Amino acid sequence: MRSRNCVNVLELRNVSLVIGETRIIRGVDWLIRNGQHWALIGPNGSGKTTLLRMINGYLWPTAGSATVLGKKFGTFDLRELRKSIGFASSFMSEKIPSDLPVLDVVLSGRFASIGLFDRPAAGDVKNARSLLRRVGCLWLAKKPYGTLSQGEKQRVVIARALMASPELLILDESCAGLDIDAREDFLSLVDSFGRSVASRP
Repeated sequence: MRSRNCVNVLELRNVSLVIGETRIIRGVDWLIRNGQHWALIGPNGSGKTTLLRMINGYLWPTAGSATVLGKKFGTFDLRELRKSIGFASSFMSEKIPSDLPVLDVVLSGRFASIGLFDRPAAGDVKNARSLLRRVGCLWLAKKPYGTLSQGEKQRVVIARALMASPELLILDESCAGLDIDAREDFLSLVDSFGRSVASRP
């Protein structure tokens, strides 16, 4: 997804991450320019999700430098940075309280929080309902998140990721657990969102 404010969406320079005594990421250099679309491919356990969590500011590199949307880690409040990033991931999905109503799940994306702690404006509620309608889940608005099917959860998490009109959208194994038909529907949905963003002036 394109950034409105900078030429380079992502700049990682010689980034490494060590957790405990285990080196998870070693010497990664990665540059994503405005308007580019990337796919990160690798075997299980190779550090893909860890790297994406770092880009979202949930992990801090042990070495090297990271700049996302023109904001260099260490010079900017990463909580504010997350408000410009839409992150749809099983990592996020697993942290959503099972009793949280679906509408509140989507609204929480406006504040980049897990759960809803701020009182949303009427315009935010309208936008959240519109996004749920676009992903075909408006009828689930009052349902607890934990009662949804895997495919429904994926759609709701996408709506949440889009809630703040992010400059960067990151999808992490968003088709995991979906059957072939549900996967095709989901990818078509993501493609339609991508096209609508690309057509913006």
